[in-house]
Amino acid sequence: MKKTLLLIVAGAMSCIASFGQWSSNTAENLLAWPEDDPFISSELKIAPNGNTWLAVNCIGPDGVNTNLQLIDVAGNILFDEPLVVADFVAKTWTSVGQRLLVDKDGNAIVSVVDKRYAVNNRGESHTVYKISQEGEFLWGETGITLEGADKVYIHAYGMNMTQLSDGSYVFAWMHTDGSDYSKVSIEMQRLSADGELLWNADDVRITDDKTTYMYPFVIDGGYGQTILIYAKGSAQDIYARKLDFDGSLVWSEDTRIYNGGWGSIPIWTLLTVAPTGDGGALLSWNDDRYFTQIESAYMTYIKPNGEIGFSVDNGQILGLAGWRSFSVKSLYDPDTDNFYAIWNETSSSQSWGRVVAQRVNKEGELLWGENGLELKPM
Repeated sequence: MKKTLLLIVAGAMSCIASFGQWSSNTAENLLAWPEDDPFISSELKIAPNGNTWLAVNCIGPDGVNTNLQLIDVAGNILFDEPLVVADFVAKTWTSVGQRLLVDKDGNAIVSVVDKRYAVNNRGESHTVYKISQEGEFLWGETGITLEGADKVYIHAYGMNMTQLSDGSYVFAWMHTDGSDYSKVSIEMQRLSADGELLWNADDVRITDDKTTYMYPFVIDGGYGQTILIYAKGSAQDIYARKLDFDGSLVWSEDTRIYNGGWGSIPIWTLLTVAPTGDGGALLSWNDDRYFTQIESAYMTYIKPNGEIGFSVDNGQILGLAGWRSFSVKSLYDPDTDNFYAIWNETSSSQSWGRVVAQRVNKEGELLWGENGLELKPM
């Protein structure tokens, strides 16, 4: 499979400041993908140097392929033609999960799902690529298949990935196998910066004969460790587990964070997971646990030892105004050692809305009042 990459020459790069494409007019947008080239979905991430990686799922001759474009800080398109990551018969069309990660060196880590190892066009697998900003395929032009060349699943989807402080990468995804399509398990793998497979898949797989495991999220747990957040069972209870550098379990048992009440909306659209800098995890989401048609915003802090940091079960509510709460995002601020959250609140009919923020300490105390801080009035 030949890949061709055309970069703007170094001499032209010196003129970036004069010919930047970003407009100061907010009504004008940068055309980052050709108008006559239809695409299905896209994902965008910012590199440490300010350049923007754009991964686009578009229709190719053998199905849906993932392509890459790179945009510099001035808004210049750096690849004359989008870089085709893989042209195998593909099924990388779904927006469920993550397919693009930008690492601390600015490389793009791209995950694709295709049928390169399928038998009679049956089965699919995840392959990952590491691509530099110069367009070099650092893990080879065919990438690294996480399951191995002899392993395919009926369905593979829901990828989530992160980079650890030592430069390695952890991947987690869902799959169905065999005749029971409703039985979903979670696979995991860790790769070194050079692309070496570091974990035995049999040791880190989350599966059994009776239970469904879905919606994996992975974050850096510090000291070469990884925290995995996942949903278990038909009620989709949320759990956390910590894995050591070799994939072994750090905590004696997984920590249950929330015991269901999600309704029909997929959890990956509701849940935000972030590291806390001390080896713990911060989770935020909205739910209607009492089925009142009024969703509320919640947050939970998982300590490095697996204990719940707040005194309440099933998450600390972030606001008591009584409006419907959606799209909760949160992060940890090391300067204040506090957590911050932001979300949308709407009237019951969603005809009116506002933006609200909250500051929470590690004991779960609401520091900006019981209703939060109104950033954008109703």
